[in-house]
Amino acid sequence: MADPTSKTIPSQVQELIAVLLAEIPLLEEPLATLLGVEIASQGENSPPDERKALCEVYTESLSRFGDAAGTVGFVGLQQVVAWLRENIEAFAAQPRPLNTTEMDLLGAWSGYVEAYLSNPSDQTTCQEFVSWLQTKDWLKPLDTAQADTIGALLLTPDFTAAISFEEQSKPAREQAATAEHVNLELPKDVQPDLLEALLQELPEQSQTFAVAIQRLVANGSMDDLNIAKRTAHTLKGAANTVGIRGIANLTHHLEDILDALFKHHDCIC
Repeated sequence: MADPTSKTIPSQVQELIAVLLAEIPLLEEPLATLLGVEIASQGENSPPDERKALCEVYTESLSRFGDAAGTVGFVGLQQVVAWLRENIEAFAAQPRPLNTTEMDLLGAWSGYVEAYLSNPSDQTTCQEFVSWLQTKDWLKPLDTAQADTIGALLLTPDFTAAISFEEQSKPAREQAATAEHVNLELPKDVQPDLLEALLQELPEQSQTFAVAIQRLVANGSMDDLNIAKRTAHTLKGAANTVGIRGIANLTHHLEDILDALFKHHDCIC
């Protein structure tokens, strides 16, 4: 395989990858049920109807996962899932239960896909993934040409469509503040003790925020970015509790900006 081009995965895609990773434990549940039946059937023919039904449940789950991976841009992983489904269907058609080696192969699936999604541009991880697909104990192992094709796709996911969809799905951010956005009027039912606490807290928190931002601009410290984020969050919560919408809205937008900066911290000089 050729060395993959090193690139940073966009934050939108990182969030989608996190969703895929969270799905992996759910895929293990129907597989565990299937393997449990196969283990119990060692030494005798397992009931074909039960095996077929369990395999169908598992392959349906795999199919949904593969479609989701393809939507994100992992076409290679989508093809791996399609290949795995073919092998499971072939296993289901056998009159005998799976042997220990075959069960170990199926059980290793989640580890390989998790390692790949955690670092899709890592050549060694992709090579190990493809080698697993070529293991001769599969009923339908990949041949060399298939392995080369899938290996290349694994190393070159295309996130263009996913990023475009995410961008189009985002609601347009308002570009100008209205009078309501900056309204500092106290609510009629304001609680005096909460207001007093805010008035005491506001000067110190504002100073902390200002100092953190000044330091951030000066040297790009991630510690100061975290301090600024926490302070904005604290002020937002306090203002919301009291009911001063102007302060709450301002600090909410500040927190969003700092959160975006945190996600793209490589841009901080």
